[in-house]
Amino acid sequence: MANVLSVIATAVRIRHELDTSDIELSPYYLASEIRVTYAGMMIAVPPEVWQAYDLLTSAQLGHKLIKIATHVDPRAMRKHTRGPKAPKKKGYVAGCVARRHVSTARVIKAGRVV
Repeated sequence: MANVLSVIATAVRIRHELDTSDIELSPYYLASEIRVTYAGMMIAVPPEVWQAYDLLTSAQLGHKLIKIATHVDPRAMRKHTRGPKAPKKKGYVAGCVARRHVSTARVIKAGRVV
């Protein structure tokens, strides 16, 4: 599946003359778009139409994919990278509060309650 998504992303990049620094395409959005439209295409397009693609050479299929990629909006398939996390302030605890803990075993051993 990853190879198919890579081929589709490459066809979109070639057709829209995108550099990897321009827009990075998201495999998630590509796969989601394929999943959504696949069922409808299987209903609307008869099997005889798909058989014509079996006869194409790899070069012809590549040209056909580039032609189909004309209808893809690369901005809709853009990868959304998360920005850097905001640094959190470390809380301050006074030394007397941090050392307040008393071991239960020591309390039992001493026979007293603090």
